[in-house]
Amino acid sequence: MLSVDTSMACDSWLGPLPDPQAFARDILARVDRDAGDAEVSVLFADDAFVRGLNARWRGQDKPTNVLSFPAATAAAPGPAIPGPHTLGDIVLAYETVAREA
Repeated sequence: MLSVDTSMACDSWLGPLPDPQAFARDILARVDRDAGDAEVSVLFADDAFVRGLNARWRGQDKPTNVLSFPAATAAAPGPAIPGPHTLGDIVLAYETVAREA
């Protein structure tokens, strides 16, 4: 089962998206049916927030619609840790997503 954790860093999302948790869970369930016991974090932010992340992590001093930060791509040797595996984090920028929609 895919577990989705959402956070709001921009209240503008609440107008067009009254239940961000349900929205994120529905979209991610359609995209990755083979995730198994996994978890992903989705942050609903604004252009300013995403611009800062984009500059820091990608060297691009501009906003973008979405940034994704995958968790580790290769498992470390040793016994498996019980529970869901973390897929990573997704950050959405309100103004850019709204403009592109």
